[in-house]
Amino acid sequence: MNLDTSLIVKAINAAPLPEYDASDALLLVDRFIEAYLEQDRKDFAVTGIEQRVTIPWSSIESPLETRGVIDMEGVFTSGQYEGRRFIVDYKTHRGPLDSRYVRSQVESLQWQIYAAMRDASLALYRLASREQPVVKQVILEVPPWSAANIQEFLAATAGIVGSLVSSEALVWPRFGLLNGYCHKWNETCRYYRDCTGQPPPKSLTASQAALSYSSLQTFARCPELYRRSRLLPKDQDDGNDDTRFGQAVHRGLAEAYRQAFGIEVK
Repeated sequence: MNLDTSLIVKAINAAPLPEYDASDALLLVDRFIEAYLEQDRKDFAVTGIEQRVTIPWSSIESPLETRGVIDMEGVFTSGQYEGRRFIVDYKTHRGPLDSRYVRSQVESLQWQIYAAMRDASLALYRLASREQPVVKQVILEVPPWSAANIQEFLAATAGIVGSLVSSEALVWPRFGLLNGYCHKWNETCRYYRDCTGQPPPKSLTASQAALSYSSLQTFARCPELYRRSRLLPKDQDDGNDDTRFGQAVHRGLAEAYRQAFGIEVK
């Protein structure tokens, strides 16, 4: 089908990007479209694109909510998965789509969290590399016990975060200094000087924030980074260059699939 490319480009550039990043983002969007869109129109009944969802887990004894953005969701209408509910998550990677990278995605909790939030039995990872002209798809069966495990995991994490907030500790554990995360992906954490030389800011927000998958990752890597970037309003972090690039690709794909499936922005 014919898509309005100008609207896709506009979506990609909805937030500022260097020109070369915008060109690369459009290239990856085109690769995903060429690989999957035609078959998706035959197999999918799409019910949501770039859906922002917040789930207050009723079984967790905490006011904490879980939030996320579901790239695409719906139901298979044909083929071996007919009638099954699915979610799709797009990933862009600066390096090759080798077995190590694919395994890191399969072993992450993100797809299980998102599947539990939408009651899906299948999770489709769609992966693209800026280094290689290829895309890959990994279809994951969601285990029947996954949702219960995810709720237990979130409950435990919420309890730990809540305990740190309630303790009024002025500086949280700085695990980044132990696990090397201070210099991850050839970038130095913007709070590195504070943690190694100057006293970190000691103000705390009055309450916890909703947990997203990215904030869970941040907390696991370094609780002090989580405190600084997620709980202190003036220090809110909008991500690194790779995050912004990935968001641009997501915006372009969302526009393309909204056109293809006739779904309006809500």
